[in-house]
Formats: sequence, C-alpha cells, structure tokens
Amino acid sequence: MRMLPHTKPYLPHRLNFSSHLRSHRPYCVPRARWSCLMAVSSSPQKGPSDQPDTGHNAGSGLSHGENSADVENGHGADADAHREYPVKRFVYVIANITALSGLLFGYDIGGSGGTFEMAGFRRFFGWPALGDKSDPAWVANQQGWITAMFSLGCIVGSLPSGFLTDFMGRKRCIIFLSFVFTVGAVIQLVPSGYQMLLAGRFISGVGVGGLSMAATLYQSETAPPKVRGLVVSIQQLSITAGILLAGGLNVGLQHWDEGWRISYGGKGFFSLLLMLLMICLPESPRWLVAQGKSEAAKASLGRIRQEEEVEGELAGIEEAVEAEAQMEKGAWKDLVSPVDFMLYRTMLGFGVQLLQQFSGINAVMYFAPVIFKKFLASEMAILANLAVALVNYLSTFLALYLVDRAGRRLLLVCGGLGMALFTALFALFTSAAFDYQNDKRLAGVIIACTALYVMNFAYSWGPLAWVVSAEIFPQRLRGKCMTITTLANWLTNFCIAKAVPVMILPENLNLWGTFLFFAFCCFCMATFVLLLLPETKGVSLEDMKALFQVWITDTPLAEKLQLISRRAQVRARRKDRSESGQDGNREKDVGAGGARN
Repeated sequence: MRMLPHTKPYLPHRLNFSSHLRSHRPYCVPRARWSCLMAVSSSPQKGPSDQPDTGHNAGSGLSHGENSADVENGHGADADAHREYPVKRFVYVIANITALSGLLFGYDIGGSGGTFEMAGFRRFFGWPALGDKSDPAWVANQQGWITAMFSLGCIVGSLPSGFLTDFMGRKRCIIFLSFVFTVGAVIQLVPSGYQMLLAGRFISGVGVGGLSMAATLYQSETAPPKVRGLVVSIQQLSITAGILLAGGLNVGLQHWDEGWRISYGGKGFFSLLLMLLMICLPESPRWLVAQGKSEAAKASLGRIRQEEEVEGELAGIEEAVEAEAQMEKGAWKDLVSPVDFMLYRTMLGFGVQLLQQFSGINAVMYFAPVIFKKFLASEMAILANLAVALVNYLSTFLALYLVDRAGRRLLLVCGGLGMALFTALFALFTSAAFDYQNDKRLAGVIIACTALYVMNFAYSWGPLAWVVSAEIFPQRLRGKCMTITTLANWLTNFCIAKAVPVMILPENLNLWGTFLFFAFCCFCMATFVLLLLPETKGVSLEDMKALFQVWITDTPLAEKLQLISRRAQVRARRKDRSESGQDGNREKDVGAGGARN
C-alpha cells in the first residue's frame, strides 16, 4: 500500500487506537491515509524472532501475515476485536429512566410561559387582564424574572455537580438532586405570592442544573459506543415530551383559576418517580473502577453488557483509569492545559453549549405564547404553542434515528443553517415591511417558520450539544469539564430568559430585530462546527484523545493554525533581534561618548 505524501503535521509512530476507533474513520482523514495509520498502530513491536516481510506489504507498515485489504476490512489479526455484540435492552431501560430528568426541565419550559396568558394567574399576581397585544414594561420584567429565576438556580446547581458526581457517584447524585427538585416543585404548587414562587423556581432550578450534567454523564458512561449518541439523545426527547405535556395541560387548564398551580408544581410527581426508579439501577462502571471497586464495576457491566464483552471492556476501563492515575489528580487548571489537547476540548465543549442557547430556542420555548399574542388571541396563542411543541417532540425522533448513522458534524451543520434560514424569515415577516398583526395568512406563515426552526433545532443542536459535551473529555476530568460546559449552557439560558421579554418590546429590538440576531448566531454555530469539531460517531470514550490527536494535527485548519503560529514566532524572534540590536547600538554610542569625554 502506498503511503500518501503529506506536509509536516506531527503524527506519533504508534497510536493506541482501540477497535472502535479503527473501524470508524474520522471525517478529517482520507481513507487511504487512515488505513496506513491503523496499520502502523496495530503492528506488533519488532522482536528477535520477527522476520522481515519481503512480500508486497514490505514498507507499508503492515505486520507479517496481514495485507492491506485485511486492515481496511477489519479481517486481520485482531478480527475478534471488531466483533459487535447486540445491545442489552436494559441499556435502554436505564436511558429512559434517567431521561425523566429531561422531562422535568421540559415540563418547566412548556408550563411557565403558558401561564402568562392565563386569566387566573394574571389575576392572582395583579397583572392587567388579557386583551392587549403587549404587556407593560413592569409585567415584562416580572415575566423575565419568573423564567430566569429557574435558570439562575440551574447555574447554582451546575457549579458543584462535577464534585458531587465524583464524590457521591453518578447514581446517588441523581437521587439527591431529584429530591431537591421535588422540594422546589412543592413550593411552586402552593405559593402565597410572587416572592415565594421565585423561591420555589430557584430551588427546582438547582435540582435541574445538577441533573442536566449528572444524568447525561451517567447515560454516556453506561451506553456502548455504537448507541451512545442514541442513548444521550433520549434525554432531549424527554425534554421535548415534557414541553409537549405541559403545553397540552395548559390548554386544558387555562380556564381554571387555579390551573396555573399544576403548570408549575405538577412536575414534582415525575421527580419523585425518578428518585424511586434510580434506586434500582447500577452505578457507572467507570466511576466504580476509578474508586478501586473493580468487582462492583464487573457486576455493573454484567447488567449492561453481553457476557462476552464484560472482561474486555473492564480491562479497557481499568487501563484508561490506570493511565490517568499515573498523572496528577485532575485539577481545574488541567482544563486549560495543552496536555491531551485539554484546552481545545474544553473550549469546544464550552462553545457548543454556549451556542446552543444563542440559537434562541428558549426564547421560543419559554415565550411562544407571549410572542404569538402579538398577532393572535390569547387562546389561539396557547394552541399555537402546543402545535410548535408537538413539532419539537416529533422531530426529535429524527435525531434518534440519525445521530449514530449520519454522525454529529453533518446534523449540527445542517441544523444550524436551517435555523438561520427560518429565523431570518421570521425576522423578515415580522418587520415593518409586512402587516403581520392584521394578516391571518401571514400569521400562519410566521407560525410555520417557527415550527420549521424548532424542527431544525430538535434533530441537531437540541440533543447533540449534550452528546458532544458528554463524550469528548477524559475520565479523570470529565466531571469538572461537564460542570464547565453545563454552566455555560445555564448562564446563557439565564441571559436569554431575562432579556427576551424586554428585547421584543416595540420600543427596543421588537420581534424582527430579536430574531435577526438569533439568525446571525445560528449561522455562526454551523461555521463553528464545520471548522472545529471532529466526528465522534462510534469512537469509544477511551479513544477520544487519539481522535483529537489525529484531528488537530492532520486537518487543513490545523496546518493553517500551525503556519500562523510559526509566523508569529518568526516575527517575535525578529523583534527580539531588532531590540537587542538597538540596545547594542545604544551601548556602543554610550561607550563612544564616554571615550570622547
């Protein structure tokens, strides 16, 4: 096999790729080049008894007895490593139980915004009666705080989540945070006033903020690589199910004066159910190995893997944990270290979560009834919100089908461009060029644009931002990295929740300006993924370091970055020589002047 010529990027002579990474070529590497790399990585160390290969494979990097077709097709000496076993059904049971944490978040998203258009809620809190197209600024401010207080609690809850998952374990941490959420839900069910409602929303937010990280981490560590994207995406499906459930309840509860209490407090039933069901699930085997409990980890793997897989996967986890144990214990400063490409991986996870919220999705999910009220009656606005929630739920099934087939990059890029298109159309149709408030047909077009925008989010950035963030970090730093990326998500969520009710007021950006901003952000999201994110489909968690090593050193972008770095170094050296030369000339002048004196 001919080695492809290539320019200077560094590649190690021997990479420790597992069978999962060998069988899934990264997007950034040509097929023939990848075959050569795999041949080098899988060839045995040359010993005294090794005989040189004088056949057609000589010089190709293949071990004796293998040919290039064997390596490309996975039929070489390590063919057994390529065998795939069926996924146990219990893996999906775990995924669906843990995904109840997503339903809690979705229920809050779909429930709170609809209450703003309920007569009983407005009367209880002293807001103006229904009828006006826009609320006064002080009402918009309270709407922002009711929504944002939940996000603020999520920020607080996400901060210790990495420590809690490492200290308590993934399973017990989820149980504890479910209890915290239940307490907040009960307070929201029986508030005596505005401040008590805010307190309940903050406490529930603390629970969801921790759960969003702990549940995703638990799912990614218990799922086999080939279905990890599907399993973590079930979390997003559960969020959309919660939005749909709360939206449907709002339609039935809007004419009952106390119905809004169910919209806020009814989610406590599901958090209690999650807390009880989690008791029956196994702990993460990766966390157990990290705690030195290999026998418990083996028992845990026995419940979620086929019998033939247990020993091999346990050995792989132990090897990865042992290699990480030889390094210093993961510290916060390691997140920005160049070792293992951690700075790049941290910024990548942070950026994906930040951009997910700047897509504007929660501006729609939180405030769709308020937005639609500008051109629809209040009852119709709540029904339109339910229709959008249904599109969101159904579109998420598309993500479940495609995530481990099409991969992460393609879905994220297509989703970002699709959202950019339909938010731009939304901005156009709600601008002063169109009389959208009095044109029923145009109102239908705007709702359709909203639904198509939500559809593009649901199959791409909705689930995949969490999938990517859960799989790109090493075991020893995964808890801390997930804390940082989850914090980025909730910080931007808080900003969106607080700002949007004020942004859409006619005296500020209005609808068209707000959604034009989101259209620009969606275009930036697609560009970000296209340039910076490698394809992680089918790559085991233990192989992510090797994947990033290939991605960073073998992509055109990496070559450009290296070229920019080299040019900067050359300029710096020239500047140093120039300054040292000037200093030398000054010293000569001073010396000459002293001699003349």
